[in-house]
Amino acid sequence: MPEATLDDPRRRANIAPQESDRWAEVKMSWVKWTIFGILALPAAEIAAFVVVAALIGFGWAVFCLLATSLAGVLVLRRAGRARLARLKAAMGDGRGLAFEGLSLLEIPDRPG
Repeated sequence: MPEATLDDPRRRANIAPQESDRWAEVKMSWVKWTIFGILALPAAEIAAFVVVAALIGFGWAVFCLLATSLAGVLVLRRAGRARLARLKAAMGDGRGLAFEGLSLLEIPDRPG
């Protein structure tokens, strides 16, 4: 084995990484970018709000923010009611519980 030097105290620093080490680096890089994206998203939203407020005014920007939030809540409520109605119909018919092709609970037909 070669002698350890000040530049290479671990004796492995100059050895090329194995294939499994490269895959671990790729996965770690993906995780780092995901975490960075999650942390950067609120900053980007605040920056976008500041830009919009500078362009159209703070009051109008707040109004647009509240209007789009209300629209989102209404859309979610309507979609939720439709899905609940489908659930009740499915359970009442005895067909089982299925959402968009995904069978969550299958009740077999009983003879008789």
